[in-house]
Amino acid sequence: MDEYMKASGLILSALLTQLQAPDSFSLAPALPNEAVLLTEKTTVTLSNIEISVKLFFVLLEKTRVAVGGSFSITEHADSEDCIREHSMARNSPVCFGRNEAVSILALENIKRMPLNSIGCSLKRFNLSNTGLINILPKLRIHGDCKVESLRLTASEEAHVAEVLAQEKPFFVGRVKSMLLEGYAASVITKMKIHEDNTMESFVLDAGRDQLSRILKEGDNSIKLGRIKRSGFYVPEEIRRKLRYTLVDGENISIRHKAALFVLFLVICFSYYHWLAIWFSSYHWL
Repeated sequence: MDEYMKASGLILSALLTQLQAPDSFSLAPALPNEAVLLTEKTTVTLSNIEISVKLFFVLLEKTRVAVGGSFSITEHADSEDCIREHSMARNSPVCFGRNEAVSILALENIKRMPLNSIGCSLKRFNLSNTGLINILPKLRIHGDCKVESLRLTASEEAHVAEVLAQEKPFFVGRVKSMLLEGYAASVITKMKIHEDNTMESFVLDAGRDQLSRILKEGDNSIKLGRIKRSGFYVPEEIRRKLRYTLVDGENISIRHKAALFVLFLVICFSYYHWLAIWFSSYHWL
């Protein structure tokens, strides 16, 4: 078995030495006729195409990626092409899910990417303790996108350093459920959520030192929109920094229900007051 593996390795090495390893390569739906070897020294340009998220991660980890215009990613499907022209984009919602470290090359690639340069429809974005979180502001999420789950966990500030370094907020669309843990809690200061959105749950779990960036924000400066009361779990000390409306299961705000109840009491009081006057007048007659 060892001899077989050794022989296979020698054959593979011989084949690799025969392949062309260009300094730059522009990815296109029509691949070259000859095999090409892409290495960590090859700059792969992604422009005017849509590729599967699976292929995107391979390129991100193994090559130098340069993102150009009209580039997007889509969910991987075994039965479909993983590269297509941008005009033929499927826009299938993408799921990001990872909890391991990424290569230094991948982090360098992410850092070089322009903001809002990767078009996508996002379904789930669940990342834990990985520098891949920093790709979030690089995504150009479609305006009508409905994100089922956005969950970020960061035990190290480096996992979210690039996100927090951004001056402008980035758009995440409509979000159904959001969980931010550890240093990832501060990412909420950089997010822009769709104004017409109701989150079923919003959970922020972090220590006081991990909340320092949020505590520096102005009161009512972080817009969250509507959140269902049953799914709202946020440390008391930062609630004043958030602008939100708690709603019940019927999407009616708690304040609105309280106002309606007060109005009901006023109407009842007025009605009984009118009855008292009427009975007094009737008795006098």
